[in-house]
Amino acid sequence: MTSLAPRTQPPPVLFTRVFADDAEQTLGPASIEDGRLVVRAQEPALPVGQPFDPRPLRDVVIDASMELLEGAPGTTFGMYFRQSSEQRYVLWTVTRERRFRVGLLDGAYQPVHDGMLADDIPLHTDAPNRLTVVMLGPSVTFVLNDKIVTGAMVDARFAEGPAGAWLQPGDDTGAALALDWVQVRAVLP
Repeated sequence: MTSLAPRTQPPPVLFTRVFADDAEQTLGPASIEDGRLVVRAQEPALPVGQPFDPRPLRDVVIDASMELLEGAPGTTFGMYFRQSSEQRYVLWTVTRERRFRVGLLDGAYQPVHDGMLADDIPLHTDAPNRLTVVMLGPSVTFVLNDKIVTGAMVDARFAEGPAGAWLQPGDDTGAALALDWVQVRAVLP
């Protein structure tokens, strides 16, 4: 019987985008401003998504630095991923009030987790937060500022697809979210 050697290389970085490297420009509901990608939602309670990259992603780690700049109580920010159609994706969001949600959108929203962050999980209200999603097959783990928040299993409808930033205003005042960078790494070399 032949034994497999242990891996000696880390998983590859698939892409990194540091928005400070981009020239100021408008990208749909977002724009590059002062070295950050700023996503704006103007319509009351109407969500806005901004893709990180058009490539479909499957077994990866997505890391993003996000800061809620403006938003009434209840404004949610985070990311969507494994988007297989306009109305089919996995969604992970947090609020300044420390509420987190994980849900599946397949025509209609299906909640998976809805709760309050544990006391030992830091959430910065006036500084960037690091949101991380670890995806391996049907297993998805949600991490905030290097602390695991929760995990979920998703079915084959959510096998792969693009990912992006998500913002939904809490009321009619609109909201703004800033991203400093996003990085996607493979799970395995």
